[in-house]
Amino acid sequence: MAHIQIPSPLRQYTGKQAAVSVPAKTVGDALAGLVAQHPDLKRHLYSDDGKLRAFVNVYVNDEDMRYLQKEATVLSDGDTISIVPSIAGGNCQNDRRTCNSGVCKS
Repeated sequence: MAHIQIPSPLRQYTGKQAAVSVPAKTVGDALAGLVAQHPDLKRHLYSDDGKLRAFVNVYVNDEDMRYLQKEATVLSDGDTISIVPSIAGGNCQNDRRTCNSGVCKS
């Protein structure tokens, strides 16, 4: 079984579970099993063409799967998968600040 850590913003789609266990041989299998158990997650993890969204980072035992074999990364029993969505900054104008080359200044 692979154990998938669910980030706080996505827990509303997993019945508030912080982790979900799924039988899987690869990361792709694990994510497919997760989405099969919790279908509402699919639109948050995958684009319409079925590819993992660019802002969704997936780690296997603290290693970025993009530097392993991506979704084909083979799992061992007890491996932990962490889903880490990227977080972007806010809008400077909404913050009453001015932007200069992407750097916000008061």
